[in-house]
Amino acid sequence: MYRVLLVDDEAWALVGIRKIFKWQEKGFEVIGETTDPEDALQMISEQKPDVVFTDIRMPEMSGIELMKMTKEKGISTEFIIV
Repeated sequence: MYRVLLVDDEAWALVGIRKIFKWQEKGFEVIGETTDPEDALQMISEQKPDVVFTDIRMPEMSGIELMKMTKEKGISTEFIIV
């Protein structure tokens, strides 16, 4: 199973992303979700998910900045930018 982290500053969007896919049937396990990009960076560092679904526009840190900071830490996580 691929491990997935969901990141969006809007809690309702996280609910939608979680419900739109049949994660388990497609071989994915949602290991966490957060509305705070700083928390997301910490979760990525600790849990090293295979894939991160992230919003592109968030306060304080964009999805692109989150991706860049993850890559700078040497973590090879794939990103899906929503």
